Amino acid sequence: MRQLFIERDGFLRIALTQEGAMKALRVLKDPQQPLEGDIYQATIKNVSSAQSAVFVDLGTGRNAYLYVRSPKALGKYHVGDRLPVEILRSQVGKKGAKVTEAVSLTDGDLVVMAGRGHSYSRNLDRSEFERIHGVPPEVPGFHILYRSGSLNIEPHHLNLRVQGVAQRLRQILDQAEQTLVPGRLYRDLGYLEDLLQDGVDMIHSNDPVISASLRQQGYVVTEYPDFVHLFASHGLEQAVDRLRHKTVALPGGGTLVIEETEALTAIDVNSAARGSQGHRLSAYELNETALRASLEQIELRSLSGIIVIDFVAMEREADAQRLWQTASELTESMRPLTKAYPLTELGLMQIARRRRGESVNQFLFSREGTRKVPVSPTYLYKLIRIKLDDPAWSMKQFEITLDPIYTLERQALEQLITQDYPDYQIRWEFRRDVDTVKVVPILS
Repeated sequence: MRQLFIERDGFLRIALTQEGAMKALRVLKDPQQPLEGDIYQATIKNVSSAQSAVFVDLGTGRNAYLYVRSPKALGKYHVGDRLPVEILRSQVGKKGAKVTEAVSLTDGDLVVMAGRGHSYSRNLDRSEFERIHGVPPEVPGFHILYRSGSLNIEPHHLNLRVQGVAQRLRQILDQAEQTLVPGRLYRDLGYLEDLLQDGVDMIHSNDPVISASLRQQGYVVTEYPDFVHLFASHGLEQAVDRLRHKTVALPGGGTLVIEETEALTAIDVNSAARGSQGHRLSAYELNETALRASLEQIELRSLSGIIVIDFVAMEREADAQRLWQTASELTESMRPLTKAYPLTELGLMQIARRRRGESVNQFLFSREGTRKVPVSPTYLYKLIRIKLDDPAWSMKQFEITLDPIYTLERQALEQLITQDYPDYQIRWEFRRDVDTVKVVPILS
């Protein structure tokens, strides 16, 4: 059974499990801020000819900017006018989000936007598409872009999907015409596309906005109150904790050592003396196992950008070519877009993956460690709250014991607990034999 868990608690975490085992994890810092693909009703606040830009209020407390290529086109924009916009790039630091008037919706295999006619993505063979589907019919008021995945959809179902996406976009544009104040009209679920593409049997969520968007797309969602620690109640925190380990054991013997830096992620493949059946693994057998395990870790840790895998040396050039072909086949269907490149003479394979959100390590495990990475202050407080909110404990006196590496975090943690749990009495301890944090009630 494939299940999706969506938990919002200051930050957003999304986990995909299959038969109870976690297969992918996504983390977003602030799910309430504009995300790429979101559609907003905007109000023009300023028109700048010097910057060839229109600055608009999204209702989020920070203006976004709309770049206008032609200076002459700036004349059609006036302060106070309202217009629907789509987020092209989320705000970064003090720089506001970048938006466009070319509002569109996608379901992964096609894109619908205002206009007329249709077009094809560069990766789609037009003649093959029209051989199977014929020339696509017009959808009044909309332009349809067909992506490569649409080639494998049965013609009748593809037409239904086109009509469904076009209807949703029409509803959003109609809503924009009736909306007088700036604010979000549509929450894009692009960061969920890759997790939903193979289908899910159950969805659990404590985020009402995402739940509503999923239901609009026909998904059945089991909703929980926002105070429920969804990951903890379904046993997922233990799986998250395992991602703190830099070293991952391979099923046939050997290990991966994963190191994240600002520039790239390095994965080192180490061999073992014997395989699981007592025989020595060949270099290719070990490397293929390591490749599959590396791709699993990329999904679990939400790694992106440049990823370099240092494989065990192989004597035969044919084995290196074979390993690259396997990597190409395995990454072809991965989302976000992932591409593997041929091995170098030194046995290095580069994998490039489009960035989407942050890696798990960047947000939850923010500091360096030798074998097991310490957690970030944000996640440390989350782990404490899970224990303090446990309904099995009715008392309000607790002892919180921390690993001494978190000494500097104690003052901030005390302030947060005083604010969020004013009736609680907390006794603090530090012990080196405690892994991260231990919270126990004080029995009076």
